[in-house]
Amino acid sequence: MGNKKVARAPEIDEGDMNIMFNTNVTGLINMTQAVLPIFKARPDGGAGDIINIGSIAGREPYAGGSIYCATKAAVRAFTDALRKELIDTRIRVMEIDPGQVETVSCGELSMLFGTGADWQ
Repeated sequence: MGNKKVARAPEIDEGDMNIMFNTNVTGLINMTQAVLPIFKARPDGGAGDIINIGSIAGREPYAGGSIYCATKAAVRAFTDALRKELIDTRIRVMEIDPGQVETVSCGELSMLFGTGADWQ
């Protein structure tokens, strides 16, 4: 993602695409699968709250944000499906969809803290 805030097809970098999907979709699914057995093992059929962070961009895509918007649409679909799968439990599944907010870009974080390789 570097310092790019937007990318339009066909100039979308495959590495940026992979990072965004791995972070926003695969990471969320992996975390859910890690906590779900713990929640299900709780007394009385299981209990817990799963709160996923989506984005309004998952419902209202914008030009130049096709990959980000696609990942947040995937979060929405996963959350909706998971809620239906767990409807007969006391495990609640929710999604928070913030609107546009000013955040620090990955490039700015790298300048402040170094690359992910430096964090190990």
